[in-house]
Amino acid sequence: MELITTHTHTCFTNHGEGTVEELVSAAVAAGVSTIAVTEHYPMTATFDPDRYLSMPAERMGEYLAAIEAAREAHPEIEVLVGCEMDWLGDDEDRVITAEDVAPFQLILGSVHLVDRWPFDDPAQRGRWDEVGADLIWRRYFEVWCEAVSSDAPFHVMSHPDLAKKFGFYPSFDPQPLYEQAAEAC
Repeated sequence: MELITTHTHTCFTNHGEGTVEELVSAAVAAGVSTIAVTEHYPMTATFDPDRYLSMPAERMGEYLAAIEAAREAHPEIEVLVGCEMDWLGDDEDRVITAEDVAPFQLILGSVHLVDRWPFDDPAQRGRWDEVGADLIWRRYFEVWCEAVSSDAPFHVMSHPDLAKKFGFYPSFDPQPLYEQAAEAC
C-alpha cells in the first residue's frame, strides 16, 4: 500500500512545530512515498495580528527554499510544494495573483474563521460557550460551501469536519450539513 500525506504543517507558523527537513525525514522513515508540505498561506494583520495563524509573508522565500532543499536531500520521496489558504469570503483583504500561487503544486482551501473569528484557535475556545455549537456548526458549513463554490485558487478543500475540533457537537443531526458540503463539491 502506498502512503501519501497532503496536509502538513511546520514551524513556519507560530502554532506548528518542526522544520521542513524534520517533516520530510519523518515521512521517509514512516515509508511515505509522497508528502505535500502545506503551511498556512500568509494572512494580513487584520486577521492574524499576532502572526500565529499563518506564515508571515516575509518568510515565503525561506519556506519555498526549505522545501526545495528537502526535496533535493530526499530523492526517495516525492515532495510537493503546497500551502493551506484560508477562505475569508467578503472579508478578503489580500490581493492574491496568479504569480503568488504559481510556486504551489497543491493549494488546500480551508475555513478557520467564521465571521472573522478563528473558531478553532485554542486560545479562543471559550467563545464556543457564548455562541453555541448549533450556530457555529451551521455557519461553518455555510462558509465552507461558499469556499468550495468560489473561484479561489484551491485545488482541494481541507477538513470539512473542523467544527468538531473541541468536541462540541450540535443538538441536531449534522449529516445534512455534510451532505450539503458534498453537493457543493
